[in-house]
Amino acid sequence: MNGKKLRKLMEPNMRLYFIMLVLFALGTFFFGKYELKLAIAEAVIIILLYIYTKISGRKKGYEMLSYIESVTSDIDSATKNTLQNFPLPMVIFGLNENNIIYSNAAFLAISGQREHSFGSSISDIVPNFSARWLMEGKNEYPELVNLGDRRYRVFGSLVRGANAPGVKNFVATTYWVDETTYSKLSDEYENSRIIFSIIMLDNYDEITSGLSDKDKASLIASIDDVIMNWASRCNGYFARSERDRYVFIFEQRYLQGIIDGKFSVLDSVRELISPKGMHPTLSIGIGKDGADPSESYHYASLALEMSLSRGGDQAVIKNRYTFEFYGGKTSQTQKRTKVKSRVVANSLSELMRDASGIFVMGHKHADLDAIGSAVGLCCAARAMGKRAKIAIDIPTCVAPELIKKMKTLPEYE
Repeated sequence: MNGKKLRKLMEPNMRLYFIMLVLFALGTFFFGKYELKLAIAEAVIIILLYIYTKISGRKKGYEMLSYIESVTSDIDSATKNTLQNFPLPMVIFGLNENNIIYSNAAFLAISGQREHSFGSSISDIVPNFSARWLMEGKNEYPELVNLGDRRYRVFGSLVRGANAPGVKNFVATTYWVDETTYSKLSDEYENSRIIFSIIMLDNYDEITSGLSDKDKASLIASIDDVIMNWASRCNGYFARSERDRYVFIFEQRYLQGIIDGKFSVLDSVRELISPKGMHPTLSIGIGKDGADPSESYHYASLALEMSLSRGGDQAVIKNRYTFEFYGGKTSQTQKRTKVKSRVVANSLSELMRDASGIFVMGHKHADLDAIGSAVGLCCAARAMGKRAKIAIDIPTCVAPELIKKMKTLPEYE
């Protein structure tokens, strides 16, 4: 902005002011019985005021221009100083080729670079780093970025850069916040969360029936040793709670190792042989992600029941939302099938209770059985205060009469 533009902004108000003064002088002349001397005096005063205002306005315009130039210079200086001395690591790069345009000293320090890598790719310095999040309109990288032995939360913004003919170029400015300490504390919190597991000897009565006290004690001791050796790797708490049940409490940091080992204790126990030639088997229920230890233990109980309902000889992990199944090599015994309906019903009710929405869907070309089963599940959901919806492909349904009848009922609108 120059002085001429400032004057243009001021001129409309000045013109209105002087027009009013001229009208006042004319009024004096015509309505004051032609007081010529007074009108001339007023005209002279108006002219002098006009000249003074023009000179004063021009002077103020130059002063305003000088002030704006000074502020602009200060802003440019502050911008340059910020780029050079910004306390957080900062790197600016083009999105077309991910080439680095500028990086401050703090970023050079964390990346291990001795000098500015202008023109090199950001992905060469930070492997697997993607700028897709910026193109999606986000201002924060979706996860922590590992650089060296540190972890960083990356924030950024996107602006349109100078364009070559026919080319649209965007420039990204990113800021790197070191969250290593917080991240490690968060990891430690997650790793140290309590995992409850209940271990049950499936066929205790079968393998101990008819054995002498000595043989029975020897067999149970062998099973105990195998389970204890497996559990000792996790530095947890292991104890027998009943004659055929054990409680095993450990930290979450060891769970993935147990999963990777495919619950080897199942195979180890199965390799044992009772004096009657029978193989003992285990069922394991594990509860995790509970809001408190009590809820995690409840999840472990549900997981154990689910394992037993599927025939035992397997491990089941229950978290807040789902079941995960591991193992299951032996055939299901008749004793366990008697409780299957109750166990499945309990598990299903837990899933429904935690669900925000329930959709019931049968097989393709839904028939009377599929629709009838869906109706039963909807009734169960309603009994728990949940609203359920049935998903059916109407054109391929082979029970149109049942659908027609259902639509007349208010609960199936």
